[in-house]
Amino acid sequence: MFNLIKFLLTCDDGYNSPGLLASKKAVENLGEVYVYATETQNTAGGSRMTVNKPVKYYKRNLLDGTECVSVDGTPVDVVRLALLHDLKDEKPDFVISGINIGEQISNSAIIMSGTCSAAFMASCMGIPSLAFGYTPDNEEIKYIHHADHNGFEHMFDFPQKVEEKIVKWVLKNGLKGADWLNINIPTKKTDNIKVVRAIRDGYYDNGIDKRKDHFFNIGLPFKNKIFPENSDAEWIKNAVTVVPCHVDFTDHEKLKKLKILENELKFQEV
Repeated sequence: MFNLIKFLLTCDDGYNSPGLLASKKAVENLGEVYVYATETQNTAGGSRMTVNKPVKYYKRNLLDGTECVSVDGTPVDVVRLALLHDLKDEKPDFVISGINIGEQISNSAIIMSGTCSAAFMASCMGIPSLAFGYTPDNEEIKYIHHADHNGFEHMFDFPQKVEEKIVKWVLKNGLKGADWLNINIPTKKTDNIKVVRAIRDGYYDNGIDKRKDHFFNIGLPFKNKIFPENSDAEWIKNAVTVVPCHVDFTDHEKLKKLKILENELKFQEV
């Protein structure tokens, strides 16, 4: 049924991330799979693109031996190499980014997320995309570079099943007008799934730890905060959250109202 579908899989945690391997296992029986990922950990890499210097790439293997391409650059660099060059004649039907070790909750997190940036870039190129994040029970593992499973063998059993189930649904039903989906999976197993909005900000207790000549960005999720109803932040502890996303940042309603600027702020020639 799905044997003609082509998937591009990517991940900002590095090509040897157990989350990327779980993503590959989730869809390998649904179609043809191409795997491109960053060489190293790029959490919070955002939408950066490398310019004015070469970006190296390598032939690598996932933890199960599957061939892949790694890019010593950003998640956006990865997507551009795959879609604008290597796969331009084998255009994927879907791009799947993740499964990220860490959740992308709130608009501010989506903007900073390398996982979401890869999905966003692919969507800008016209390819429907899915970004998957998983909430680990240990904040520290969000930022480490994985060389092997090392105790993570079963951590992605549940996220893998969630991805497979959602991808099958999307293959049958499409994205219902969305350009891409930001999907986040809670730590505990659940049958709940909620289609919700992303809050603007406030999921993370953000701060700066400033020292003599440097500083650290700090951003841990609030533990007991009450979040807005029907939002990703409200539901992430107890449900798989799905946020439908657009690549169009223009507020078309406000566009009409702001048209008055064209007449009211005319500039006189000097």
